[in-house]
Amino acid sequence: MSEKCISIIWSNIESKKNMTRTILLSLSVGLFIVGVHQTFIHGFHESYFFFMICAVLLLVNRLLSAGDKLRKKEQDKNPEKKPGKRVKEPGKK
Repeated sequence: MSEKCISIIWSNIESKKNMTRTILLSLSVGLFIVGVHQTFIHGFHESYFFFMICAVLLLVNRLLSAGDKLRKKEQDKNPEKKPGKRVKEPGKK
């Protein structure tokens, strides 16, 4: 593969990660709003489920972003191991 194809594929993967995080954040905000509304209508015990799902989505979003920061830090330490590039080992054809 040419380097142009690799960069296009890699940018597509990065944009999907950003889209996933955006969807998770939007869902958690929406569920929080629904939870607050249900709290006013039915009470907290009926809306507890919405708040817990909201918290789980926020935690997953946080874990994804922390993992990306960790991968970026490791790539900065080892610049020769960039994703999408293959390094030929000596002696292999």
